[in-house]
Order: sequence, then structure tokens, then C-alpha cells
Amino acid sequence: MLIAAVLLLSFCALVLTLVIWQKRRNLQGPINEKEENQLPVRSRKPEEFVHLTYIYIAAWVIGKNARDKNRKIAFAHEYLKQRFGKTAIETSDELTRALKNATNIRNVAAWVIRHMRTGKERVLLIDFLLDLSFSDGDIIDREVVAIARFAELTGINIRYVTDETYKRRKLIYDHYTGDATLDMVANGTFFRRRALFRLELTESATQEDIRKAFRKLAAQLHPDKLIHADETTRQKAAERFIEIKEAYHFLRK
Repeated sequence: MLIAAVLLLSFCALVLTLVIWQKRRNLQGPINEKEENQLPVRSRKPEEFVHLTYIYIAAWVIGKNARDKNRKIAFAHEYLKQRFGKTAIETSDELTRALKNATNIRNVAAWVIRHMRTGKERVLLIDFLLDLSFSDGDIIDREVVAIARFAELTGINIRYVTDETYKRRKLIYDHYTGDATLDMVANGTFFRRRALFRLELTESATQEDIRKAFRKLAAQLHPDKLIHADETTRQKAAERFIEIKEAYHFLRK
């Protein structure tokens, strides 16, 4: 009798442990079928599903930075029009609805994992989010962090986001003509971001961070460090040094 009672208690304890573990797993892992059925994206057609996913994740990213919101919305409309053509999904209505409601990023990531199986599909989605964020002229740290978080949840290496962000910023800052970011140039925001970028700093950098970054980069680019380098490398280092020097003086004003 005692053995039976002990076995019963052990069984109950095991069941309770499994229940608790399952609850934690549901909280930490992908959403379950019941949760997915309650989501706004419930299309059974794959193309419509992907279209809706783009809309809701776009709204989530737009919400991270209110600057020039209308330009981003216009970019999203044009991109989705070119990407999906005509489907049963009305982009304008769905995007308006998505912008008014909070989007659970973990749920969206779970949709992507379940329905966008290949890495290529997911990378295209990340590229869209980056292009969307840059559509107002540049990207802010909050947007980079948000996209990186979403990328990680969908199995894309965060390094991809940072590398692509760097490439886009470099194109903007190295080939700036004054057309795309005129509003930022007017108040100096563009030049501050370019200076921070050249010193490999974020927007939250302090004056101490700026000083340390300049000293570190200046030491790396010093001619004594490149005495055995070829002429092309030394020339590029000299040009880079001029850039970081200008950036440093701009940020120290």
C-alpha cells in the first residue's frame, strides 16, 4: 500500500513537472496552433500569407521610428505592389489596421519559421525591412536593434543585419549628393550620423566614447603601423585618417 502511494505521488509529481515545462516551452518557443489561429494572419494561400506577413512586420518596424512616417508607408506600398502584384489582400487597408494595433514580434517570427522555409525567403524579408528603414534617408539604432532581433528569431545571423546596415550607410555617406536626405542636412543630423559612422560609433556615444574611438582608430591608421603595407593600403589609410579626424572635430564642437 505504501509503495503504491509513493508511486502515485511520484507519477503526480512527474505530470506536474511536465505541465510546467510545457507552459515554459510555449512561452519561450514558437507559438502553438491555438495561438496562431487567433492571429490576424490566417490566409490559407501561401502568397497571401507572405503578403500579410510583410505588411505586419513593416508596420512593426515603422512604429520604431516615427520620423518621416508617410515616406516609409509610401515605400512599403510601392514595394508590396511590385513584390506581390494583385492578391486578395488590400495592402492599404491591412497596413492601416496593422499600424493601429500592436504586433507580437515573436508570433510573426513563428509564422515566418513555419511558412517561409528557405533562408533566401527570410533574407529577402530582412532586406525589405532594412530598405524600409533607410527609405527616409538613414536608419536609427532602434530600427537596427529591432530588425536584428527579428532576424535572430527567424534564424538569420545578426551579423547579416549589421553588415548590410554598414553597406547601405557607406553608400549614403560616400556618395551623398544632397537629394535623398535634404531634411536631415538642414538640421545637421545627417552630418552627425556620418561622423559617428566613420568613428564606428552609435547614436548613444558619449564624448568620452568619441575620444576613445578616435584615438583607437588613429593609432591603427598611423604610418608606423603600415610601414610594411603596399602603397594602395597606405593611401587608403591616409584618406581614412582624414575622415576620422574631420568626424572627431565635428563631434567635439
